[in-house]
Order: sequence, then C-alpha cells, then structure tokens
Amino acid sequence: MKQIIFSLFISAFLIFIGCSDNGNSIVDPVELQTALNKNNVSAFDIGDLGADGHQVSVSQLIDGSNGGVIQISKTYWNGTNDITVIAKIKFRPNSFDGEPQNITATTNDEDASITFSPALKFNKIVKLNLTFVGLDLKSMGLNKKNKVDFYYISDDGSRELIKNHGISINEKDGEISVKNAELHHFSRYAFAQ
Repeated sequence: MKQIIFSLFISAFLIFIGCSDNGNSIVDPVELQTALNKNNVSAFDIGDLGADGHQVSVSQLIDGSNGGVIQISKTYWNGTNDITVIAKIKFRPNSFDGEPQNITATTNDEDASITFSPALKFNKIVKLNLTFVGLDLKSMGLNKKNKVDFYYISDDGSRELIKNHGISINEKDGEISVKNAELHHFSRYAFAQ
C-alpha cells in the first residue's frame, strides 16, 4: 500500500512539474523557427494547401546576400488522388541584390508546375529540386513515351528549356521529378513534353 501511495505521489509531482509554465520548454517552436530562419534553414515549412485543393504554397524571407533554402513537403487529397509534393529551392550567397525578399513558392498538381513570386532576376543560379507523386501522368501527357523536360513558361505560353541534372518519371506511382533545375529568374516553371 505504501508503494502505491508513493507511486501516486511521484506521478502527481511529475505531472505538476511537467505541466507548469515556467518558460523552460525543451523545444520552444517559436524560438526554434526563429533560430532556423536566422540560418536560412526551413524545418517545418511543409506548405499551406490552397482553397482549390490543388496548390501548395510556402513563403519565407530570404536575404540574397546570405542565401538560404525554401522547402515544401506536403501530402494531401486533391479530390481524386493522394498527392505528395516535395520541393527544395536553394539560394547561394549573393544570389540577388537589395533588401531581403519574402519569397513565395506555389506548386500546382493540375499542371505539374511551380510558380515563384515576387519576380526576381538572380546574380547566381538558384537550384530547384521538385517532385510530384500521385499525378495522373498519362492524362497529362507526361510519360516515358513522350520526351518530357522542365521549362520556364512565359505569360504568353511560350516555353524555354531549363538546364537540369535529370528528369525522372515513375508512371506506376504517378511520380515526376527534376533535379537541380537552374533558375535565372523567378516566374512559372512546369514539366511538359
């Protein structure tokens, strides 16, 4: 009986200490994200799903003189399929001049695209790795039978091939990815044949 009372006392004491708000949290999420942002590292920026269910957006303040990274990692239901989108945008130091910019990256699973804002031109190439999983690649015309690559898409619909280190297609899983696409400016980019 003494052992049970002692165990209850210890449990109550631990709950009381663990639930007290003394500001000594092991990991304070706000402090963690602030520290990560100072180092231009993104830990939990998985992305916000747009109202239409097809777009994922992440915004982050990037200082062009220091460089930085923006990441997206999100799995969601788009009304037809489970979609996973993973993106990493890497800015080298001195990528762009001027004040730090709040950069937004928005992916769209309807056309396998990514759009960036604001419009920026870079002093040094910005690298993009982008993967979509769960797409209906056949209906999009993005399959191994067709020559698929990664393009800048201008406002008038014309395309410019973007240098990259490879396009990967897995038709079974609806997966398409580009590795180290070299971006000279921000705009809209997409997979196309």
